[in-house]
Parts: sequence; C-alpha cells; structure tokens
Amino acid sequence: MKAIEPRENISKEDQWDLTYLFSDIKSWNTSYERIKGLLSTMSKYENNLSDLNVLKEALDNFFALSYEIDKLYSYASMRKDENIENTTFSEISSKANSLYADFSSQTSYVIPEIQSFSQELVDKVLKDVKYKDYHVFIDKVIYEKKHTLSTKEERILASESSFVSGFIKTFSILTNLEIDYGKTKVDGNEFKITPSSILSLLKNKDRSIREDSWLKFNQGVNNNKDSLSTLLSSSIAYDAFIAKVRGFNSSLESSLYWDKIDISIYDNLISEVNKALPSLHQYYDIRKEVLGVSELMPWDTSVDLVEDIKVNYPYDDAVNMIVESLKVLGNDYTSVLRKGLLSGWVDKYENKGKRSGAYSSGCYKAPPYILMNYKNDLLSSVTTLAHEAGHSMHTYYSDLNNPYPNHSYTIFEAEIASTFNEELLIHYLKNNTNDNKFKLFLLISQINNFVGTVFIQTLFAEFEKNIHRKYEENGALTTASIRSEYFNLLKKYNGKSLSIHELSDLTSIRVPHFYHSFYVYKYATGLAAAIKLSRKVLNGTQKDVDQYLHFLSSGGSLYPLESLSLAGVDMSDPSVISDTMIHFKNLIDEVKRLI
Repeated sequence: MKAIEPRENISKEDQWDLTYLFSDIKSWNTSYERIKGLLSTMSKYENNLSDLNVLKEALDNFFALSYEIDKLYSYASMRKDENIENTTFSEISSKANSLYADFSSQTSYVIPEIQSFSQELVDKVLKDVKYKDYHVFIDKVIYEKKHTLSTKEERILASESSFVSGFIKTFSILTNLEIDYGKTKVDGNEFKITPSSILSLLKNKDRSIREDSWLKFNQGVNNNKDSLSTLLSSSIAYDAFIAKVRGFNSSLESSLYWDKIDISIYDNLISEVNKALPSLHQYYDIRKEVLGVSELMPWDTSVDLVEDIKVNYPYDDAVNMIVESLKVLGNDYTSVLRKGLLSGWVDKYENKGKRSGAYSSGCYKAPPYILMNYKNDLLSSVTTLAHEAGHSMHTYYSDLNNPYPNHSYTIFEAEIASTFNEELLIHYLKNNTNDNKFKLFLLISQINNFVGTVFIQTLFAEFEKNIHRKYEENGALTTASIRSEYFNLLKKYNGKSLSIHELSDLTSIRVPHFYHSFYVYKYATGLAAAIKLSRKVLNGTQKDVDQYLHFLSSGGSLYPLESLSLAGVDMSDPSVISDTMIHFKNLIDEVKRLI
C-alpha cells in the first residue's frame, strides 16, 4: 500500500479537467454574482403564466437559469470533493447550495400556476410546436399536481432546502475528515485507515490485518455513534414531514411516486431476495471452508478466495479492457468512451482529503465527469470504473438526444446502465482466459459484486423501509432503536453462516445513501435489469443493441418503467427478480464445480 498523497502531488493528467465548466474560481464567482442578480427577474412572470406568450418567455428563462445554476453547483461540488479540507471549495459549494435554494424559492410559483391551468389550456400548450421542448416537462407537472402544494407553501419548502442539505454535508465532514479511524501496520509500515483505504485493507491476505482494520474502522464510527444516529434520524424525520405535508401515506410512497414506481416493485424485490437467502448462506459456507476458519467474521467477506492471483491493472490497461468488453455496443459508443476516460473525464486517484468512493457527475452538454479512488491492485477498481463509465455514457447519450428540460434520467434508470457495463466486463474477462484459477477468481469477484449489489442493498432497502415506518409510527428514533432494527436484519440475512460482531450494526449509521431515502433498492433492481439486458445484447441481434442504445438515449423523456420497456424489460413482472436470483444460484453452482 502507498501512503496517501496530497493533491498537489497528483499529476494534472490524472485529474479531471473542469475547465469545460469554469476556468478557475474567479470565473465561477463572476458567473455566480451574475446569476444571483438575475434571480429576481423571474418575479415578473408570477400570476401571468396563463398568457401563453408570457409562459414561453418564462419557461425559456426558467430553464436558462436552471442550466447556469447546474454548472455552478457541479463545479463547486466537484472541487469540494477533490479536497474536503479546502475551505475555499467548501465556501463556494455552500454558496451554490444557497443559490439553488434561492432559485427554487423565487420560482416556486411556476409549477403550481401551470397545475392551475384548465385542461383546455394544457391541451393547447401540448399541441403547440413552439413548446415542443417543454411538452414532457408540462406533462409531468400535471401528473404531480395531486401532491403539489400552494405557491406560498412550495416557496417555504424550497427556501429550507439548503438547511436540509446540512445533514449530508455534516455526515460527509464527520466520516471523511473528522473521525479518526486509526492506523494499521502492513508489511511493517503504518497506514491510515479511511473510508476509502478500508476496502483494500479488508482484502489483505493477513487475517490479523483485516480484523485490526475492521475493528478500528468501526470503533471510529462507534466513538461518534450518537452524532451519526442523530443526523440520520433528523434526515428521516424530514422525509416523514415532507411526505405528510404533501399528502402521502408514507415516506416510501412519497419517494416512489415521482418516478411512477408502484410500491409492489419495492416489496417484490425484498420478497424475492428473502426467498433466495439460502443461496447466500451457501456462499458464506463455501467462503468459510475455503478460508479454513472456524467462524466466518465480517472481516472475512472481501478477501480473495483464490490464492496466488496478484491483480495489477494500471489505469490505462483498465480502460482498454473496458472498451474491449463493450465493443458489442458499436464504435460510436466505444470511441467516445475511450477518449473520455483518457482525456479529462476522470479524477483517478485518492489524495489527502478527497471524498471516498466513486461517482459520475456533471451537467448538460459538459463532460460526464467521474470521481475515482483507483487502485491498481483491486479488480473492484476496474469494475467500479466500468460502472461509472456506464453512468457517464448514459449521460452522454441523454444529453445528445434531448433538450435540457428533459435530458436528466432518473436514478432508477441510472443503475441499470452502470451495472450493465459491469456484467459485460466480467463476461469479457471470463471468456478471454483459459486459466481456471483466474476464472474462479473472476467468478468469486462477480459473486461478491452480486452480494454487495443485490443482497446487501436489499438488506439496506428493507432497513430503510422498517426504520422510516418505525419513525412514522412512534415519532422518534434513538441510536439503540436504529441499531436494533439493523441487527435483526443482519440475523436474517446472515443466517448461521456469517457471525455478527457487536459493532456490525454500526453500518446502519454510516451509509451515506441513507440520506437520499429509498435510493439503494435501485442498485438491486438495476442489476436485475442489467443481467436481463446483457443477455439480450450478448445473445441477440443488432435490434437488441439498438433497443438498449434507444433506452440510453431516452433521457428524461419518459418515466423509468416506460423507458425500460424500450429495451424489452418489464420491471413490474416479478420474474425479472426471481430470474436474477436463479442466476445467482447458478453462479454458486459454478464455483462449486471449479473448486
């Protein structure tokens, strides 16, 4: 393991190129002041939108300002994530959040006024060609009418959004910067434990290093458990408040409504995954046997089961493999992807103060940037890069084929494009080796990814459903009640195969996605859809490829279940999930044969 470098030691060619957004902080501030001064101009349209000439001008300016604020927010957010310790970046990020809140407040009348239109006026707008770029937006606004409040009430909710973002901002500062997770020794050298480095440490062959790292990492969380649980419970309370004032029966119903996702899809995921838990327990038993341990502990779930496989994938080699694995999608797709991954899209390596994990981000017609903490010795770094590249190419095609008002696809769809890329990468690697030991290594990696994406994320999803319901019924959550709820799910999901440590349930308060309620289930449904789509593309015809690319190109022009139907997947059909669980069982059987 290498020591974590300060950012100034990272080569510029290994950093993303954000000059497509702004050349520097000075130009960002100039744009910020200009946009801030323009916000008040939107007030002149209030109470006048039923005049169709005014409506067109108002929507033009509304989306023009929205686009500029997106640019400001994207740049500020990504600069902050480069180094959370940099106060200048934190300051402009806060300013961007406040600007967005001000914009939302100043324009909060737009949606309620459009929703007050008569059906005759709505039909007239939807037939008028000069509004063609706004037809999807207006159609969705009318759908959301049932749960939209008055202009005054919407303005109040919009004005407080910047305060609510403080939950996740404080969580990020705590977990990435302020919590001391301690150090551990590897090959005689001390290394700092971080939310990013723990991933490598838990793959170390030395069990004592894994145990020491896991215990110290979770002890760091434990030392701050009450602060973290208070932040989470406050976020959950806000979700419940918003659901109640908008007239929903629950936070879950509120979350799914905007994407037209029926609760039955969420519940079916949990039900089908629960039925398949014996397959997960079987895998844990295999892992226990291969590792030769009397008791499988949480620090034993990531280490490679295949010995003497040393992985070393320099970044450029990873790009070549990913591009080769996706050749079935055509030259247009792969040539754009290769150029982007090698020319400024990606912030590649970990540096001191950098946000942990990985993501794809950006704004309309700008490069779909990728934050990585890439490590040559982890196959998971390669699969993560493929995953984020899936997001980025989804963004690229969406931007290319849609006007700004409906370019943005939903998170439900996003997790399909990303996991689709992972499926094709693993398929490529398995098909391009004759080494059975390496095939087993890849297969175990594929299973580990499945466990993390389907089983663990569904556990998270079930936890979210239960903990939100508990708050909605009792009006309060404590550190103990949050941990207890998670502990009970651990017992069910782990069975007797994986032991539960007394610190295991601290995962309940350290997952950043819980601050974006009912997000994580989309990883599991995304993988289910991706497995189905990857089989269609790999085993089908050019029509199947074209259908998939059509799905990527649909952007936000359709609701997610509608866009998926373009590619031939019906997520309301329970067999999509049940077939995915059969696929997992087949992977387990293949591992047993190879072992």
